[in-house]
Amino acid sequence: MTAWQTANLLRTTGVTTEAIVIDRRINEDSDGDTYYVTYEYGVRLPMGDQTRLTHEESVNHDTYQDLPPESRVSVRYSATNPEVVRLEGQSKTFQVILLSCMMLFGGLFVSIGVWFVYSSWREIHKARVLARHGEMTSGSLIDRWTETDSDGDREYCVAFRFAVPGELEITTAEYNRKAYNTLQVGDLVQVRYVPDQPQTCCLEL
Repeated sequence: MTAWQTANLLRTTGVTTEAIVIDRRINEDSDGDTYYVTYEYGVRLPMGDQTRLTHEESVNHDTYQDLPPESRVSVRYSATNPEVVRLEGQSKTFQVILLSCMMLFGGLFVSIGVWFVYSSWREIHKARVLARHGEMTSGSLIDRWTETDSDGDREYCVAFRFAVPGELEITTAEYNRKAYNTLQVGDLVQVRYVPDQPQTCCLEL
């Protein structure tokens, strides 16, 4: 799921709850250190029952230092897809950064440029991580649809699900015209994912 899709889903269906940090780690490689925290949070199921899920999230250095195990934090998860979740502070920090950039440089075109560079960097980083650490597994296509962006261009989207040993099933989506044109709902698919961060994944066609 792209950053935009995640942000939009949390904006429209988000529910805030308390979580507790249960672990944290630092991934060191040639691209620099990446900081992760793992937290457990409670969610309310459609039938009224409650359950607890865990999620590992990439954070900045300061947030990592502020969240040792046993810390209590606020998180926001999607009521329709509880595995989509983000730390409240991280979301607010990112919004402040974007707002500051817009105020500093001024104008809509600059803010679009900043977002484009950020999105491009994320995609490049994701591709590098998958190439270095990715493993293959099987999954299934669960949905396909089209969207129209602000310029009137059509985007082709597919959603897929796959299982990771020791984890819940992962459900995510991506823009992929080739997959949209060649696959149908229910088809088996090959997925490349990062074992210790399975949300970092993509279809292999």
